[in-house]
Amino acid sequence: YSTKRTFQPVDFFTKALSNSSHLDLGLGYFSSASFNVLACGFSHFIKNGGNIRMYINPNLTEDDYALLKANKNEEFEERLLESYEELFNILSKRDELFFRCLAYLIQQKRIEIRIAVLKEGGIAHEKFGIFTDTNGNEVVFNGSMNLTASGLTRNIESIDCICSWNNEENKQRIATYHNDFDSVWDGSNKDVIIYEAEDFCQKIVKRYQHEKLDAIVLEETKTIHE
Repeated sequence: YSTKRTFQPVDFFTKALSNSSHLDLGLGYFSSASFNVLACGFSHFIKNGGNIRMYINPNLTEDDYALLKANKNEEFEERLLESYEELFNILSKRDELFFRCLAYLIQQKRIEIRIAVLKEGGIAHEKFGIFTDTNGNEVVFNGSMNLTASGLTRNIESIDCICSWNNEENKQRIATYHNDFDSVWDGSNKDVIIYEAEDFCQKIVKRYQHEKLDAIVLEETKTIHE
């Protein structure tokens, strides 16, 4: 899928979310640039009974890593929450729709979120996901672009997709993505430290309380056509 071709990345995300029941999502750099387009189709994913596992990598400073190296874990986790609080203050309308969807999933216990931090500093810039439908069909996407509406419509951006039903080789490639995701998720990747995101999730729910699914779906429909 490419922005300058017939098949557009934004169309992929909308269709994939709308037809999936589960998503494993690795966002190497969690910012408004990472989830803007994921708002399209997200509420329909929820309405279909979708569940999600997502790990995120925050934007950290050298001072943050100094705390990590000094094993000041409590202060480090406080800084993680501060970085997300700063993020909440710059959300666009489309971004807010994404977080409203997250809040609903958290309250319904249909999402797990973990924070992945590289031990040696820097950010994991990967952006990939594994979509699964109720029949067990799977589609993987991978791309290093920013998932913003402008990035996917104005820039020359592309993503690669792998479909499990095409051939045995694709199934093996998808299995590799599962292994990569799980190694980060369960903490077995030696280059990554994993944090449970309970406090982060509580912040989201506190900010977007009592979300109703029908209202979110209606808002998504309006936002897509604006």
